[in-house]
Amino acid sequence: MEGLSASAGRSSGWSRASSWRVASGVAGSAARRASSARSSTYSSSGLGATDRQYTRPSPRSLPEFLPRPRSTLYGGPVRRLSAVLLTLVLLVAVAVVADRVAAGVAERAAAKEVTRQVDVAGTPDVTIAGFPFLTQLVARDLDDVRVRAEGMGTEGVELGDVDIRAHGVGLAEPLTARTVRLTGTLRQPDLQRLVEQATGMTLTVDTGTDGVTLGTTVLGQPLEVLAVPQVSDGTLRFTPASITLGDKTVDPGAVRALLGANLLDVAVPLGDLPLGMTLADVAPRDDGVRVTLTGEGVALPA
Repeated sequence: MEGLSASAGRSSGWSRASSWRVASGVAGSAARRASSARSSTYSSSGLGATDRQYTRPSPRSLPEFLPRPRSTLYGGPVRRLSAVLLTLVLLVAVAVVADRVAAGVAERAAAKEVTRQVDVAGTPDVTIAGFPFLTQLVARDLDDVRVRAEGMGTEGVELGDVDIRAHGVGLAEPLTARTVRLTGTLRQPDLQRLVEQATGMTLTVDTGTDGVTLGTTVLGQPLEVLAVPQVSDGTLRFTPASITLGDKTVDPGAVRALLGANLLDVAVPLGDLPLGMTLADVAPRDDGVRVTLTGEGVALPA
């Protein structure tokens, strides 16, 4: 019994020693961790040793009750949304490129057709406005078509710097346009020829922004009539604004007595205008007169 008591005593003492060593180890480990944390804190704030660097704890090591960084909570959905938006942008870009390519093909084909059907100078430039083009093509109705050319001739009349705008162009046979507006410049040489034909006189014709000057010689003196181009009942007319004989201003009645009404009421026929359009406006320019033709329900050449 004494042996057992001694053995039990030794065992109890060994157990107490082991417990003491374990407790000491745990306490030491905790102390070392606390010291390491203080060192990291001091280092990050510049108060401790500079050879230790502060390391930000990983989001995964944070306790569940602490809020996680925004990138961790929302990074996945935001990245997925960004990918979806980027994909949509790329798809729209591809659709726009395809639409413009199709429009370009149609514009080149239309330019060739204009060259074949109309007497134009140079290669016309055709622009099909409106987006998307493919939906207009499916509907067989183009919202806005623009044709520009260096020149265009019709019925002996040559127009320069031509700009045509057609709206509501139906592609079904027969081709029609809801409205067409054509502007072009009747240049000075062609204008002089037309005025001489209308008056039966040999004249000089000078154009400017203030009007058109018609000149001839009367009694050995230069006679000049500054006339303003106007549209009257679809006809191009020139109405006198001032008349000079030599260096003196004269009354229109005196000119009428000498020359009749030839220079006082000049009406210039433009022949059959293209596409059945009518003369709507005219404006004097340095290089001629700028005329505007308009039409509705215009039948287009096919």
